[in-house]
Amino acid sequence: MLALNLPHYDEAKSTMQLLLDAGADVRLLSRNMSRIEMGDSQWNLMKMLLDRGADINAPISIQGTVLQLAVQGGYTDIVQELISQGADINTPADPERGGRTALQLAVQRDNIHLVQELISGGADIDAPAYPEKGRTALQLAVEQDNIHLARQLISCGANVNAPPASKAGATALQFAAMKGNIEMAVLLLENQADINAERAPIDGRTALEGAAEHGRLDMVYLLLENNQDLETIEERCQDAARFAEEEEHFEIAKILQGWRRS
Repeated sequence: MLALNLPHYDEAKSTMQLLLDAGADVRLLSRNMSRIEMGDSQWNLMKMLLDRGADINAPISIQGTVLQLAVQGGYTDIVQELISQGADINTPADPERGGRTALQLAVQRDNIHLVQELISGGADIDAPAYPEKGRTALQLAVEQDNIHLARQLISCGANVNAPPASKAGATALQFAAMKGNIEMAVLLLENQADINAERAPIDGRTALEGAAEHGRLDMVYLLLENNQDLETIEERCQDAARFAEEEEHFEIAKILQGWRRS
């Protein structure tokens, strides 16, 4: 659609109006909206298409729907208007873009205002992680060391024990352990995070294994001192020690190998 390659908004608007008046397919036009940078101008053009029957929830590019593009651009006003017009907040993006929902995209961009806007608009705070390297909203916040967002999500009811993505995923606490973020780990433990949650089936680590592998000595001690399963702690320490040794964290490996339940 050459019309939507025009660099200036006024030209694009005039050309689009001509095409619409001539009976152009709004679906084809809307799928090319991403050729204009998202913002007030593109939104005004998109509203023309919506008024002519364009599907507000249809992907307009590989980057996602209009709502997902607005979230990625940080356009709070546009997001608010789209929600008021019935945009589906919980539609995941294209799998090639990580399969993330609008809320997960807002968290990915550390946009606390959009996160609250989407939650207030009915976003599924526990929308599952996409199977390959996906993250729930809380898992993303923890992975990005954003404790303010993590607190916000937990206060809104986020599940601290949401399961990890099947490939290279992690629970919120497992991410905190790998990152060595003690403050985050304490927050999660205070909110009943499962310290012994199972690792992801593919390329996953338990919290203790992740802390050991990444050389997080303080985190290893925190996890050991808060362990609740005395029956299996020694076996789990041996497993974690192997990950520590592989990364040449020999001091941590020695501590784990000598740990005994008490």
